[in-house]
Amino acid sequence: MKNIFIILYVVTIDQATKFLAVIHLEWKSNTGISFGIFPSLPVWVFFALTFAMLLYKVQCRTKLDFGWSLFVAGMIGNLIDRIHLSYVIDWIPFPFPFIDRLYINIADIALIMGFVCIIMSDFKNPSES
Repeated sequence: MKNIFIILYVVTIDQATKFLAVIHLEWKSNTGISFGIFPSLPVWVFFALTFAMLLYKVQCRTKLDFGWSLFVAGMIGNLIDRIHLSYVIDWIPFPFPFIDRLYINIADIALIMGFVCIIMSDFKNPSES
C-alpha cells in the first residue's frame, strides 16, 4: 500500500511543478522520449511502451517495490502530459556536455531513479526478477 502512496505523491508533485513551471519558469515542450530523443514518434508508441512495461510487471509477478513505484510514477506523470498536451513539459535545466540547454522534469528523475533501483535490485537478487 505504501508504494501506491509513493506513486500518487510523485505524480502529484510532478504535475504541480509542471503547472508552476509553465506559469513562472522557462520550460520546453518535449515531443520525444527522455532528453528529447526521437521527437517524431507518434503518441501511440508511448502508450504501447507504457503498456508493455506494465504487462511485463504483471507477467513476471514481481512485487511493486520502491524502484518499480518510482518507475511507474514517472511513466504516469509523463503519460498524463502526453494525453493532455501531446508533449511533455520539461523545466529543470540539466547540464550535459555538447548540448546547449537540456531540460528534464520530476517524472524523468523518478523514471531514472526507478530504473537504477530496479537494475541494482536485479544484480543484488537475480532470482527474484
